[in-house]
Amino acid sequence: MEEILLTRLSTFVKEIKCLSEQALNLCITLDNNNLDNAKVVTAKLKSILSRFTSELYNYFNTCNNPNPDQISDFTTDQLQGEVVLAELETKIKLKSEETTTSSKENAQSSYSKLPDLTLPEFSGNVLEWHQFWDQFTSNINRRKLNDVDKLLYLKGSLKGDAARLVDGFDTTNKSYQIAVSALKTRYGKENDIIYAHHKALNNVKRAEKMEDCRGTLDEIERHLRVLQSMGENTSSNHVRFLLMEKFPSEIIYEVKMRLGSDGKETVEDIRRQLSIIISAKEESQRMTQEKTTSEAPQYTVETLHVKEKTQRREFRKNKPHNAKPQRNHFTSLDNKPGTSHWNSRPNKNYTPMKRKFEPKKETNGRFYGQKKRKWSCIFCGENHYNVYCGKVKTIEERKAKLKNRCFNCFREGHFLQQCELKKFCYKCSSKGLRLRHHKALCPNNFTKGRKQKSHLQAPA
Repeated sequence: MEEILLTRLSTFVKEIKCLSEQALNLCITLDNNNLDNAKVVTAKLKSILSRFTSELYNYFNTCNNPNPDQISDFTTDQLQGEVVLAELETKIKLKSEETTTSSKENAQSSYSKLPDLTLPEFSGNVLEWHQFWDQFTSNINRRKLNDVDKLLYLKGSLKGDAARLVDGFDTTNKSYQIAVSALKTRYGKENDIIYAHHKALNNVKRAEKMEDCRGTLDEIERHLRVLQSMGENTSSNHVRFLLMEKFPSEIIYEVKMRLGSDGKETVEDIRRQLSIIISAKEESQRMTQEKTTSEAPQYTVETLHVKEKTQRREFRKNKPHNAKPQRNHFTSLDNKPGTSHWNSRPNKNYTPMKRKFEPKKETNGRFYGQKKRKWSCIFCGENHYNVYCGKVKTIEERKAKLKNRCFNCFREGHFLQQCELKKFCYKCSSKGLRLRHHKALCPNNFTKGRKQKSHLQAPA
């Protein structure tokens, strides 16, 4: 029994060696061509290794004295086969993923990506219903989406009265068809749409000028095309009358001249002739404007300077000789009297105005002039400087006189700590100190040995 088991184990080991060599070669030369063969070899090697493991387990349970050397050789071949199997499986997996990715890229590259479309919007205007619903059907309604998703897109596209009509529906699959039916009942009735377009045709504003003719014609054409698509008769006399009424008389005159005066022209003939005449007038007007623009004089800085010099020269030539000099926009304040900023030559007819000067008078030995400047002492109210006051002589008395005034600037409304005057007493600064107070309150004025100036010596 032991010999039979050893023989079976030897057979499995030979098969494992053979498949391991094939797997090793496939690991080196694996590509898309031999990928299927590698998968087959992997499956065989995995099955043989599994069966060898079970046979080896039976051999250990049956044999009382197993051969350790032979068992060691068997397990060595088994380990080598398992290593090669793991390597081949990994490479097969990577190769399969690479093939799948490349196939997806090729599939995507065969189709160009279209630009994203924005959903149309509808606010409840009957004239816009057909256009809105056709676009919404193409973008959303025909797609393979759940009805609840379609309802969300529909609610996002509605505004105004149309949005208020749909807001009452629950956001479920069943509510989508109900909402569409409600919108079609409210805005999709064919008779209402035809009536609205006829009413819009009547309300088209008449073109009073040539510039308005193109917009009027485009608006009429839009309504007529919609009515024709709905099977409405657009060749009636009423439509013919509307076409004639909406344009200026000179345009209608040219249409009549082209079609004749027999009255057999159709609406299609009138529409075609209106388009031809309006296009021709627009082209001629455009060409006329371009010609006028090209013939307009082009001014540069140099030409403007030359023109200005010419005007000045003409002004000086035509100026009367007995004209009086006046201050005007040609006179510069920096120039001498009678001289303008553009003419450096003096005016010969200019006579300077004579002024009478009175001699200066001397008063009290200090001040000169006709008027005397009066000083009022803040302490006693007499005519002298504050610092030379002879009645209020001490600092304490002067501070008591100030009351609610600042000791630095002598102003009311604040004290010394809030004073914004950034100035120091110059008498204190001369001795190296930097104190903030008025010079009339400086202690240096009241030092011993210093004689206080009398207010009689102060200037009047």
